[in-house]
Amino acid sequence: MKILIIGSGMVGSQTALLLLLEDITDTVYLYDKNTDKARGESMDINQCMSVMNNEKECIAISNVQSSDIIIVAIGRRRVPGEIRADLFKDNQHDVIDVCRLIQLQAPKAVILMATNPSDDFTRLAKELTSCEVHSIGTDLDTARLRELIHSKTDVPRKDITAYVSGEHSENMVVHDTDKATAEQCIQIAINTISLKGATVFAPSMTIVNKVRSIIEQN
Repeated sequence: MKILIIGSGMVGSQTALLLLLEDITDTVYLYDKNTDKARGESMDINQCMSVMNNEKECIAISNVQSSDIIIVAIGRRRVPGEIRADLFKDNQHDVIDVCRLIQLQAPKAVILMATNPSDDFTRLAKELTSCEVHSIGTDLDTARLRELIHSKTDVPRKDITAYVSGEHSENMVVHDTDKATAEQCIQIAINTISLKGATVFAPSMTIVNKVRSIIEQN
């Protein structure tokens, strides 16, 4: 199964590395309109594989042809003071271009939409392609909620069943926790961004888990 990541920024490149480290695939492909960036990231990842004496590989490519799973991780990220919907205008053109490329070269792929606002772009990708399209948003929100509860209560993460449904936005619906924790869950991503400039590891691992689930279902 050919797994392709479109976008070699922080989330895209971290996802590529985790897909290899988590034994999801032996080869992951990286595409970016900035071809030098994609090549550089793939070189760095492959050097990491060499450190580990691991034969898995990341390959930078110039097209998306014949991909089975495509992860879209492009566009600019949020900054403090913004909500996810504020990114729609800036990221829309690139997402449309990518969807047209996917429809032309990989019309049977499964798309995972990581670009925010992910629910809006998931709907757009469904309109522009013949692909099955998923957002990773509420899976990520659920993990963040459970981490909040774990940090407050010391209950093991695996034993926490609270979850988030609805949209990956300020309108998310938070279940099975108190009002204060629910409000913190809505703000936790931007609070993390305020401290370190971006959210990377949790989104990337959420994508990896979603890819694993798709493979297991097929």
